[in-house]
Amino acid sequence: MKAFSFIHTSDLHLDAPFRGLSEIDNEISRELTEATFKTFNKIIDLCIKKEVDFLLISGDIYDSVDKSLRAQLQFRNGLKRLSEEDIKVYIVHGNHDPLNGWSAYLDWPKNVYIFDGKAVGKLYVEKDGEKIAQIYGISFQTRDIKTNLTQKFPIKEKSEPFTIGMLHCNVGNKTGHEPYAPCTLQDLITRNYDYWALGHIHNKDILNNDPLIVYPGNPQGLNPKET
Repeated sequence: MKAFSFIHTSDLHLDAPFRGLSEIDNEISRELTEATFKTFNKIIDLCIKKEVDFLLISGDIYDSVDKSLRAQLQFRNGLKRLSEEDIKVYIVHGNHDPLNGWSAYLDWPKNVYIFDGKAVGKLYVEKDGEKIAQIYGISFQTRDIKTNLTQKFPIKEKSEPFTIGMLHCNVGNKTGHEPYAPCTLQDLITRNYDYWALGHIHNKDILNNDPLIVYPGNPQGLNPKET
């Protein structure tokens, strides 16, 4: 199998307001307001610098169900930069940006794939004509998903290539976040996937090493308690 690389991120919360800004001076306030966009662009820069094969985004791209137009345009611009470098992007939506929320009618770059919310989707990633991986994913159709979505993911067969699962969810007893799409660590392990690209929890956490089950955390803290 050909070697390949990818970057996994989640919980961008583009255009999110920073809590506690009333106690900060105007200049710092303006800087923090732009921070989610600057951070997102640094992720795009890193993908290009490292020449990765694809980028995974595991939900909560935006901060609210009715995504701001500014955030959607900035997001599309970043994905266009990746398309120009032939870097693919795979996306699932979470509780902050479910598919049934308002979205502008934008044309997404050809390298972008957004997973549906009605059923778990599957696609192959190819490199130089060879299948290097397969990705399963499902988006939140609505905000309040309180069912265990892992049961919808098929079990990987031994003959199948490197397999990635993309899910916005709450694993175990993670505190400080609403229990959306709750599941257990064992639920994920028993699917036999090689990598779980999770989102929802705002702390970087590797829940398991074999297989790798990863919360990347939010790349830009949204209040003084977040990194």
